[in-house]
Amino acid sequence: MGSWNTVHLFDVSKFYNDIIPTLRGEKGSLKNDYIDFLKLSRIGGINDLSDYDLKKLTNESISKIIRISNQFDSIFKIHKIYNNIKPWEEQRKYLNDNEYYYTFNMFFEYSIFKYCADFHPHIYTGKRGLNSVLAPKKNTIANEILDNLENFNTFFCADNTGVGNWINIEDTNILFNCKEDLFSKPPYDEDDYNYFKKIIKLIEIASSNNLGLIRGIDLRESMLEKLPGNKLIEESYWKNFKGDFNEYLTSITKENNIEKEHKINVSISQEKKKINHVFPKDSLSTKPIKKNKNIPNDLKIISFKDFHSTVYESVLENKIFISYYYESGFSQENLVLELNSKEVLKFRENANEFINKQATLISKNFNHIYKERNIENFIDKNLMLKLMTAWKNK
Repeated sequence: MGSWNTVHLFDVSKFYNDIIPTLRGEKGSLKNDYIDFLKLSRIGGINDLSDYDLKKLTNESISKIIRISNQFDSIFKIHKIYNNIKPWEEQRKYLNDNEYYYTFNMFFEYSIFKYCADFHPHIYTGKRGLNSVLAPKKNTIANEILDNLENFNTFFCADNTGVGNWINIEDTNILFNCKEDLFSKPPYDEDDYNYFKKIIKLIEIASSNNLGLIRGIDLRESMLEKLPGNKLIEESYWKNFKGDFNEYLTSITKENNIEKEHKINVSISQEKKKINHVFPKDSLSTKPIKKNKNIPNDLKIISFKDFHSTVYESVLENKIFISYYYESGFSQENLVLELNSKEVLKFRENANEFINKQATLISKNFNHIYKERNIENFIDKNLMLKLMTAWKNK
């Protein structure tokens, strides 16, 4: 179905002079930012957390964020361990084994758009990015710079969600000066040409204001839209633009909203055709199992990954329940499923691999699985908090 690609203005200087040193623990503190991040990103916010639990969660997460941040090179694009792993399967395993990977990526995205970039205004660049829209001339420096922006860093968005890549001020200056190399095919109609002009205008604005550009892939807009805007350029500046350019730049057009809605709500008939491909025989079953109305009373949490999954086990009944966190656009939900006997065996063989593999499959076909297997009213909130407290204190 493709991803929701966007390009935003980016304050590269602030990113390298302030944000990166703070992420590495070299200056300032991440405490207040992380608590504000939890308020926006955590389902239900932080009201259910005691002062002790909030402090413990914040301190643990910040220490992991600092540790991961110090594993990058000086320009924060090459991870010294991850990028030396060549097979994709091994790279994926490395990420899956790091329980704070998803938390780090979400907080990284949050930090950038809180301080270094504005969610609005932005340009929507299609499901395949600027290269497919602009068709730049080959073997030109403009094409090389565009490739750097388009070739997303898989550490930051291994699941095609998050910050893709960025280019600096020098690059935006070159792109604007070489704009004639960005569009090798003649405009087929007026809409094509107008869209090309809008992209060039965004590059010109970045260049004239000493800003870079940053690419987002299915960014968590429900969180980012709540952050302060007009940090890079004053709001009055945008009033200088007339016609539909400002409307296009500051929001997604009605036409694109229809496309996005279509992207999310694929017809049921299409989904049914895909099921056998998405779910091979040895993976997650889409067949519902008989649901026991009585949840076992000896449940305990045996695995917890922040913003990813929680595993509950009943020793007496030999049952495993997994609650997966799922986010798409404005939607944040949890899918709770009981493993069938075959899945329990797979889980026992390699719990972490099983959990992450199923999370990937669920993200591809969430709506269908939710309809077929989600256990509604799994456990009440008080019991969940008690189990979580027991897990954190063990």
